[in-house]
Amino acid sequence: SKAVAAAREIPARDFDRLRRSPDGAWLHGRCRREYDVRVRMSAGTASLACDCPSMKWPCKHGIALAVLSVSRPE
Repeated sequence: SKAVAAAREIPARDFDRLRRSPDGAWLHGRCRREYDVRVRMSAGTASLACDCPSMKWPCKHGIALAVLSVSRPE
């Protein structure tokens, strides 16, 4: 999809203030110091939330953080 392609253009370094729950169930961060982005993992599915003005859901910021949470589980 276009959102996934756009998410691939957001490098991991664009996220700051990353916080992960001790059990790894959620990850929260800021993308480009503008948007609060949250990912919650539960039963093999991801719930994404972002406060960007995009009308697309999920937005590219949420997808990028979800990819980051899987590719860097630490």
